[in-house]
Amino acid sequence: MKTIQVERSNINIEALDATLRTALGNGTTGLSYQKGIVIVHLVDSVSADQEKQARTLVEMHDPAILVNS
Repeated sequence: MKTIQVERSNINIEALDATLRTALGNGTTGLSYQKGIVIVHLVDSVSADQEKQARTLVEMHDPAILVNS
């Protein structure tokens, strides 16, 4: 498993998870958040472009986004 870490002070974890899963499909197994750091968990087979995409999605994430539950 690969991980990327991005510093963020505020996130909507459900919305960000949904965004990452939509963009990466089976390339992500989820994310975690602690002490202002988002950790995106990626499968080993993701490409460098997908890693870059995941990082960009976390950096550009709008925590005001709502998700349907």
